[in-house]
Order: sequence, then C-alpha cells, then structure tokens
Amino acid sequence: MESAIRQFIVENFLAGKDDPNFKNSDSFMETRVIDSTGIMELLEFVESEWGIGVQDSELTPDNFDSIAKVAGFVQGKLG
Repeated sequence: MESAIRQFIVENFLAGKDDPNFKNSDSFMETRVIDSTGIMELLEFVESEWGIGVQDSELTPDNFDSIAKVAGFVQGKLG
C-alpha cells in the first residue's frame, strides 16, 4: 500500500523523480512536497484506489501528512 501511495506522490508531486532522502514517514507539509490542493488530489486517489469514503472530519494531519500515515489510515478503514 505504501508503495502505491509513494508512486502516486512521485508521479504527481515530484516530477516523476523519487528522492531516496524522502522517507515514507516524512511530513508532506514540513517537506513541502504537497500543499493543501495536493492533499485533495491525494484524497481523490485514495478514495478511488481503495474504494473507501473519507469524511471531512478524517481529513487531518494525523491521517494525511505522510505516506505512512495515509497507508495506516487506509488500512484502518479497510479493516
């Protein structure tokens, strides 16, 4: 799951060039990899890729501020 999310991030926000220094646990906001508009794109990807719905109240940094956090959130939603 983390690899699919990372691939999406690389293709859409890193111009297709994976940065080995960017860890799956790194904050999107602190590293400025994704801005608020990008988070919405990531949300759409997550919902379509795994067929889950995300409530507005779930769209928090705890759930969407790193590849690892997004993967954990999705796994929790999938059960």
